[in-house]
Amino acid sequence: MERKERLTMFLAFLKEKINFNFDKDCFEDRIKLQKYVHIARSCGLDLGYKFNLYLRGPYSPDLAKDYYELSLPACDLAGLDNFDSEKFLKIVKDRDLPWLEIASTILSVKETNPQISEARLTAIVAEIKNTDENRVEEILSDLKSAMC
Repeated sequence: MERKERLTMFLAFLKEKINFNFDKDCFEDRIKLQKYVHIARSCGLDLGYKFNLYLRGPYSPDLAKDYYELSLPACDLAGLDNFDSEKFLKIVKDRDLPWLEIASTILSVKETNPQISEARLTAIVAEIKNTDENRVEEILSDLKSAMC
């Protein structure tokens, strides 16, 4: 199955499960989708996008290209194999955009530095996101409890 098909299925999943009605003309929706796709990788759903760390957290130019080209019909969610949707929903449900940006940045830094200590991870993400270390620690704690 090609990347765009899987992305379309994931968007249908997001619409059904968290009422995320993606609008490619809405800047916040585009950022949220970038974070959802990145966080979903931690839950077993790799849609095939490579991410770079940018100001608002992980960003994939290929993902942006694909979502601008999509038409969004209803899809069968069965093709999202290996995806721990329960864990994903536990992580992202009712989270705002700043939380998603910090959480996906934590995951991105941890992914590229798997042996990093929590203290160092917290300091790096706080600096990248220009936020308080306590906020990063809270979100890291949220992620750890959801990942179990």
